[in-house]
Amino acid sequence: MDARSAKLFGAILWHAFSLVLVLLALLVLAPGEARSAVMGFSVGVVGNGYAIWKVFVLPKKKRAQNEALVMYSAEFGKLAIVTVLCVAVFVVVDEVRIGGFAMGLWVAVITTIVLLAFQKTQLPLACRE
Repeated sequence: MDARSAKLFGAILWHAFSLVLVLLALLVLAPGEARSAVMGFSVGVVGNGYAIWKVFVLPKKKRAQNEALVMYSAEFGKLAIVTVLCVAVFVVVDEVRIGGFAMGLWVAVITTIVLLAFQKTQLPLACRE
């Protein structure tokens, strides 16, 4: 497993861990919200997974101009995916509770932000001099 795949695998593990914590809390505090929270969390993980894949996993040349473009396109793609999946969930699934759905989506987004904030990044050799 190379470093890029390890980053994606680590992100998946952290998301699974945070989903378990949210589900345990909701099963104790508000059992009716757990199903909706899983749906919201799934939507957030799919969108964030796309952005992580686009920025960290895809092989690319390391140039500042390309990096900014990749990050903007990853964020736009993530927002488009999350929007389409949210619409699909509310159209297709009956009895979605907005509180649980929003909580699951929020936890997925926050988990990704915290995960990436603590991510160590190796600078290319040309930038170190």
